[in-house]
Amino acid sequence: MSSIGFEDAPDWEAMREDAERELAFQDEIERPLREAGLPVPDPTRRRREIAPERLDVVALWRGLSDEEREAIGVLGLGLLVSGGMASRAELTAPAATRAYTAHYHACLDALGTLPTPESAMAALRGPAWRIPADLGPVCLSCGCSEADACPGGCGWEDERQIRCTVCASPPPLDDDSIPF
Repeated sequence: MSSIGFEDAPDWEAMREDAERELAFQDEIERPLREAGLPVPDPTRRRREIAPERLDVVALWRGLSDEEREAIGVLGLGLLVSGGMASRAELTAPAATRAYTAHYHACLDALGTLPTPESAMAALRGPAWRIPADLGPVCLSCGCSEADACPGGCGWEDERQIRCTVCASPPPLDDDSIPF
């Protein structure tokens, strides 16, 4: 055994190659965000991922061109109609339910492939992600919300509703909470 606890000497070259592959993979993820002017983590600085300023989705909708509103609206209406009818027909008309469900998923897939309108991209550019205001309060530290609380539950630290109680008072580090 070597003096540092390894049976054999570590393969430093293989470890370096693994690290370079991981960095290249991370760059592939971050490059499109950077090129679009969207938030990208900076490991040299600790900053918030979530901006305190919220995104006004209604204002974004009103700022879309007629063509953009029509493309999004038709697919959104398809989701509402097909989803609603699939659930209503479920017990009495399985063939109709199947067809409505297929249309629902087709609309969802098509909506997911539409390009994000430039006006929305412009509203999202900046150092941190702007979360839609209609979601309600969101913890700026962990991203939890009223509809998606932390595991075990949480509340709001104060009336500003920008940090949850879990993030406000993390558990103390003791021998039981150290992962090794």
